[in-house]
Amino acid sequence: MAERISDEDIGFITNQFAPKMEQLLDLAGSDANPDEIRKMIEVLVSRETVKVLQVLGFNFRDAVGRPLTDLVARFISARGPVEPNSSANTQQLLLESQISLAKLALDQAAYDRFLSLIGQ
Repeated sequence: MAERISDEDIGFITNQFAPKMEQLLDLAGSDANPDEIRKMIEVLVSRETVKVLQVLGFNFRDAVGRPLTDLVARFISARGPVEPNSSANTQQLLLESQISLAKLALDQAAYDRFLSLIGQ
């Protein structure tokens, strides 16, 4: 079943979404010709195109909404805090460090070199 978008929503999409897409493309610094990209956006995000695609059964949420959601989620994740299981990673690294120190203590020459490195 095709999803219907109201004329008001189509107006909002064509008036607000297209300029925002242009801003995103400018920020992304695409290698493609900016004028060609802008023309393509104008055609794809026009009232007529949105209505025709809608009549044909095009699902805007699946085709545009979900990929944009995924893109923004990946963008935020890449710039956000360390992954949630960082505590487990920290514990793993601490355990590996302790094992390395234990191995170091078993080798007297290596232990002496280590002490000289840390100034003791």
